[in-house]
Amino acid sequence: MIKTNSIYLIFSIVNVIIPRLA
Repeated sequence: MIKTNSIYLIFSIVNVIIPRLA
């Protein structure tokens, strides 16, 4: 559970940061 939640959280953050850089 922890690993899955961590991956989902990282993916969520990356999905928010990339549009700002682009």
